[in-house]
Amino acid sequence: MKRPLIVLALALLWTLIPACPPARGQTSVPETGSQPASPAPPAAHAFASPTDEAIAWLTPGPAPELWLTAGDDPPRLVLRGESEHFSRPRWSPDGRRVTVLAAPTGTETAAQSRRWVVDLHTFTASAQVAPEKADAAWFNNPSHSLPAPNTQYPIPNTQYPASSFQLSVSSIQLPASSLQPPATIRVAHHPDNSCRDLPAWAVTVLPFEEYVARVLPAEVYPSWPAATLQAQAIAARTYAWRSIALAAPAATYDITDWAVDQVMCDRRYGSTDAAAAATAGQYLAYEDALILAQYSAENGHPTVDGGLPYLRSVLDPVSLGQARHGHGHGLSQWGAYRWAAWHGWNAIQILAHYYTGAQVVDPSGVTPNLALLIPWPGAWLTGATTRITAHAAFAPTETVTVTFRAPGWIAIDTDASNGWGAAWPFEDAISRPVTLTASTGVFTHTLVLAGADRIPPEGGLTLPAQADSLTVTLHISGTDREGSALAAAAAGADWQTPATAFARESGEGARVPDPAALSGQALVLPAGAASRWSATYAGPLPVDRIYQAFARLRIGQPAVHSAASPPADARVELFDAVSGALLGFIDLWPGDFRQTGVYQEFPIDFWLAPEASGGLGVRLISSGGAEIALDRVRVLSGPQPFQSDLPYALERRVGPQTVLVKLLDGAGNPSADLVGTTELLDVTPPGDWRLLAPSGWVTTTAHPSIVARATDDLSGIALESAEARWSADAGVSWSPWQLASATALPDLTAEFTLAWPGAEGSGNNRVQWRVADLLGWRSTSPAWPVRVDLTSPVVHATLDGTPNAAGWITAAATVTLWAEDATAGVAGIWYAQTGPGQRESAGSPALARPGPFSTQAETWQPYAGPVSLSGEGDVIVRYYALDHAGLRSVIGQETWRFDTTPPTATLTAPARYPPAAPIPVSWTGQDGSGIASFDVQFSLDGGPWKDWLQATAFTDAHFPPLACGALRLRARARDLAGNVGSWSEPQQVTVGSAFQFLPLVSFW
Repeated sequence: MKRPLIVLALALLWTLIPACPPARGQTSVPETGSQPASPAPPAAHAFASPTDEAIAWLTPGPAPELWLTAGDDPPRLVLRGESEHFSRPRWSPDGRRVTVLAAPTGTETAAQSRRWVVDLHTFTASAQVAPEKADAAWFNNPSHSLPAPNTQYPIPNTQYPASSFQLSVSSIQLPASSLQPPATIRVAHHPDNSCRDLPAWAVTVLPFEEYVARVLPAEVYPSWPAATLQAQAIAARTYAWRSIALAAPAATYDITDWAVDQVMCDRRYGSTDAAAAATAGQYLAYEDALILAQYSAENGHPTVDGGLPYLRSVLDPVSLGQARHGHGHGLSQWGAYRWAAWHGWNAIQILAHYYTGAQVVDPSGVTPNLALLIPWPGAWLTGATTRITAHAAFAPTETVTVTFRAPGWIAIDTDASNGWGAAWPFEDAISRPVTLTASTGVFTHTLVLAGADRIPPEGGLTLPAQADSLTVTLHISGTDREGSALAAAAAGADWQTPATAFARESGEGARVPDPAALSGQALVLPAGAASRWSATYAGPLPVDRIYQAFARLRIGQPAVHSAASPPADARVELFDAVSGALLGFIDLWPGDFRQTGVYQEFPIDFWLAPEASGGLGVRLISSGGAEIALDRVRVLSGPQPFQSDLPYALERRVGPQTVLVKLLDGAGNPSADLVGTTELLDVTPPGDWRLLAPSGWVTTTAHPSIVARATDDLSGIALESAEARWSADAGVSWSPWQLASATALPDLTAEFTLAWPGAEGSGNNRVQWRVADLLGWRSTSPAWPVRVDLTSPVVHATLDGTPNAAGWITAAATVTLWAEDATAGVAGIWYAQTGPGQRESAGSPALARPGPFSTQAETWQPYAGPVSLSGEGDVIVRYYALDHAGLRSVIGQETWRFDTTPPTATLTAPARYPPAAPIPVSWTGQDGSGIASFDVQFSLDGGPWKDWLQATAFTDAHFPPLACGALRLRARARDLAGNVGSWSEPQQVTVGSAFQFLPLVSFW
């Protein structure tokens, strides 16, 4: 028999899903600067920077962490991922930054990687940040190329190539003699894999089951339920087995250890080893062929169609509202976790759910299995009949017969070609709960259903006739006669797509009048022809919200078919009207309708993600097995737990509004529309005033643009009512109100612009706006200051010393700086001193504020008080001031000639000199500003000092001859600044001493 699609009306799903799923992340998150430093985890792998001044540490597994350390500091956690793999870090040449790829867990997910760049100095991570052109090579490292020995095989030209052996086939047909798992697998080490310390493209030959055991802890959390780990093991094994089967004869490896295929590390755990052992040899097959067992971290609801018959989109209600993380094909790792943890599903149920029509095969026949797939455990029976499907896996050559049993009913299926199934025409009066079994004589699988409920609930709705707030309370009453009890209520506006809005895509059909249709017309697709029609809802829906659509359909008498395998006669799809992305769907079989010829509503849950367009498309597809008629598709917000007083947010528009509510019982049956009307009154003026510009001081123009914004809750802003006024005296007096420019923005917001008509001002300028909404309610903005300063500060300098007649200052002096600014006020003064007595830098203010930059000869420093000047030579002081508006004064400069140090002199004369001969004398001087002249004095035989030379520019002379005696000489210098130095150390010359001349005697 033909295996039916796995499906469930999502009207039942909210009864199966916990109200508050556990919060979790799906993508890498940078850690804040407050993350304390601590030792890196023991399992971390170290990657040193090119300069050996820093180390990046990576922990492997589906929850990787990136730690950084610089110098002797302990490691600091900077990036944490969830259901991701971090690639091998790559450092910038200077060692200041490091980049990693964060690839979602799953098969072939490298193309969905995000690149993170971490700055070592700030320990902050940013996503997708390109480096400067000078060192872009490290960012786009060409490590993803395949090794030379395999380049003879065609490879897709992508940044993240898959294994070089993947061919354009969707499944591998294996002869019966080959239905045994391979003994080994050749694993090539991809350069991006960070959890294995091997040379790039080194090939490791591993026992095949050991390889599976190494993949599991890299792809899923070892703490997850055993059923999830076992399902992952079978999928990973199938994927790798297929890669081996596809390997070209000359290939040097079968698979890589990175996310271009599936990630393998070397670390193992007891739980994942047990899952691999429990499923040893088991694989997934479709029509006796190995499948491409794709999987990824979070596949969303519904999953993404992979373009293969076993990778169809499937409804995954446990993932409703979860953002996709990965490609979305096949098994959802987090979805598998939820099915096992929340609903007790086993590995077979999980795999059969995600891989449509595929079978789990055990080639050894050692671990046969049997599992009921549809209905889901705990489901309510709501149609005329119930489809039952099961999965049975035994040895490939073994013949299997499956027997289905329910109260008062038994069915046998002996055709294993495409699975096992039956149709159960149950009675309304069956007992609750309902036990359903499938058995093969040796194995039995039992599940418990909640019961049968074919009667929708009933109720009433009242709400205030008028409301002056966006939130009103809906008063709801209701009853449920079948016993599943009232469970939820879905509310919304009159969002619907009637039959008249549909247009033909293909096939047959027509829009015809129908008194039973609430919209007055029906879209009828006849039996015998496959047809597709679609429509688009006129208005955008708010995004980042869960909705429930209700398709109102009826079915005619179906064509003759086997009761055990009823075909799906209709599908209703919801899709994004802009991107075409599938948002939700429901497949319907004849047995899902309670009776033919009568309209029935079927719920469809969907989520509009934040990036969705908000436009909703609806498509009706008929296989032609029976006549299908559609009345309308209504959309309401996602159901909330039932309560008699339900808060409800009205649409942001004044006037009458229709509110619709549908009650849902525990079986998911929706009630008829409960309709109420209220009139939303606008009694509040616009508000949420914000001044957008200027945000601070204006220094470039006397007439800056003043930009403000306001929002109205309901009716919207009357643009023509926008007015502005201004004040120059802090609001004491105002200009008359004048019309201002206004522009409409989304969400009932408007922006107002005014060219400032006033003058400069510090804290006294004010601007104010007023505007009315469309109903005349007027509001006035705060009086905002407008600070305009176009005048730079002025700075002055004075010195408390006076130059002498020669222009020199010969004593230490102090310079005093002060500045004036009438508008913004002086923020500070900076100065730079060069020349004698230059002060060491206290830090350049130019690095933090506008102003000139320091050089080797000039360092700017903040002025804190009078500065003492001294030394010898020209002292240059430059200075400027900044005001609070950021304006800088002209740079002033003063030059003073300082010489506060007297010169020194040294005199030189012979110690002895003969009488009656002029005595040679010389002298020199030292001074920073230069020597102007010398004074030379003498003293004879200890007498008083007498002037010999005065103010002479010469530096040598001959003292007049003396007959005899003791001559003392000294000198002093006078510098160019007029400073007179001290007398030099006296030098004594002895003149006229007796000399004895002895004959020269020579002995021969």
